Amino acid sequence: MDPAPERVKPALWMSRPVPGQHGRTRRFREGGMEDDDLPRPKPRRVAELKLDTLGVAELEDYVAELRAEIARVESEIGRKRGHRSAADAVFGRR
Repeated sequence: MDPAPERVKPALWMSRPVPGQHGRTRRFREGGMEDDDLPRPKPRRVAELKLDTLGVAELEDYVAELRAEIARVESEIGRKRGHRSAADAVFGRR
């Protein structure tokens, strides 16, 4: 006996044009609606840590680690600004 043919799943997303707005669409999913033009939230670069499971000493260590990372990032920002100002001095700012 032949196996039953697989059923094709319907598409979860359907796009429809928004009347009167050229090129803009709305996406529909499972009865809900999402606007393609809405800004999406930025991804987090630092994982969120469960603070309620940490003791005071661990929290202080965590704050020290974060401050060290902030200092590293600020140093990199300063380095890049220096490169930018040197390039602007040579090529002129446009």
